[in-house]
Amino acid sequence: MEQKIIPEGYKKTEFGIIPDDWEVSNIREVSSVPIQNGLFYEPARKGKGTKLVNVGDLYKSTPIDIDKLELFDAKKSELKSFKVKYGDLFFTRSSVVASGIAHCNIFLKQEIEAVFDSHLVRARVNSKIADFKYVYLAAISKYARKFLISSAKTATMTTIDQGAINSCPILLPPLEEQTAIANALSDVDALIASIEKLVAKKYAIRAATMQQLLTGKKRLPSFDRFQNNEQEGARKGQLKGTQKTELGEIPEDWEVRSVGDIVEHGRLPSGLYKDKSLYGQGAPIIKLGDVFGLDEFSPQRAQRVIATKDEHKSYEVKLGDIYIALASVKLEGVGKVMIVNELAEPTVFDHNVALIRSLPDYNCDFLSYVFKSNVVRNQVAKGATQVGTTFLKASTILGFIIACPQIEEQAAIAQVISSMDKDIHCLEKRLAKTKQIKQGMMQELLTGKTRLPIDDIEGVN
Repeated sequence: MEQKIIPEGYKKTEFGIIPDDWEVSNIREVSSVPIQNGLFYEPARKGKGTKLVNVGDLYKSTPIDIDKLELFDAKKSELKSFKVKYGDLFFTRSSVVASGIAHCNIFLKQEIEAVFDSHLVRARVNSKIADFKYVYLAAISKYARKFLISSAKTATMTTIDQGAINSCPILLPPLEEQTAIANALSDVDALIASIEKLVAKKYAIRAATMQQLLTGKKRLPSFDRFQNNEQEGARKGQLKGTQKTELGEIPEDWEVRSVGDIVEHGRLPSGLYKDKSLYGQGAPIIKLGDVFGLDEFSPQRAQRVIATKDEHKSYEVKLGDIYIALASVKLEGVGKVMIVNELAEPTVFDHNVALIRSLPDYNCDFLSYVFKSNVVRNQVAKGATQVGTTFLKASTILGFIIACPQIEEQAAIAQVISSMDKDIHCLEKRLAKTKQIKQGMMQELLTGKTRLPIDDIEGVN
């Protein structure tokens, strides 16, 4: 086997090639005090007292979100023994899946009194040796995760002991470089957080806009006044009023229609049922999982099934079709919809979804947004039946009522919401790309493959 050439200024270790001035250390060696399990959690003592860091808190956000910690009535002795400090690292001691073992998070709040649970292990970094933010990043790096997972024990649950966490490898550069690396990655984290905040804001604006436009509470400028035509000439230029309906007040020129009135043949066809042995090749098929996971159908991700010519004809998918989930383990899943805006080849649909194919006077994109709105979601909640699994009958869906403007306004409303969706999609792609860049930076910086310029890190603290 050809030996890997070690570059000048680097050395070979059991964890790969690292710079000469780096050391292979571990959690024990960089800690100021021995690692420690937390206090025993008693449910009767929750709800008042001191903030408590629990297992679930490690998964909610990074760093640990102090505002979401529950309260625990800790004794004075527990406050002394299990007090959390700024910069403490926490590892989970058990996990349902092996990949989740020793999940690490960091506590970054000063002057906050808190304790931690017995299902966690705390490590406190010696600031004279290491930067705690750097150690946290090293503890979630690829080489550390690989070590921790391989050191865990798996039975009913996957568990890990203190010895394994103590031995978790840390590739340790000089202290100044640790801080510079942590600061560089912290800058990327700040960018990620700002994009996430912007995405959340865009979603909130979209939700409010949908609610306003799909109920007629807000009208687009081209449709809020009467125009100069035979029907409206006498009221030309006047603002349109409202009317009271079973859906509340809606614009006077809108109509309340049932789903049965707006779909082809007044019915919702259910799809194809096939033996599992026929899956894997053939035509793409829209299944329940597609509706749960996607707002728009993706032919590239679809499963395939062997179908006859008659089945292709009976269960044919067309552009503009909307598919609605008829069953779900949870209520929020049933009634979820997906629209087909892309078809690469003849496609069929499964029996667990129902087809909503609208008449020509209705815009399919508008209808797909209506079905995602509170107007229909509230009717789903009332009409669904729960017997273990939650079900929605096609006959129930046909009785749902919605408020409909003329097709020109439907299309205009759909265009506004679609533009917002595209804006959000672009931001989410940017967010995913930034996270990917961060992962690449971590791999390079935390192994010394890429070094920060020494002039930039001198004197950093």
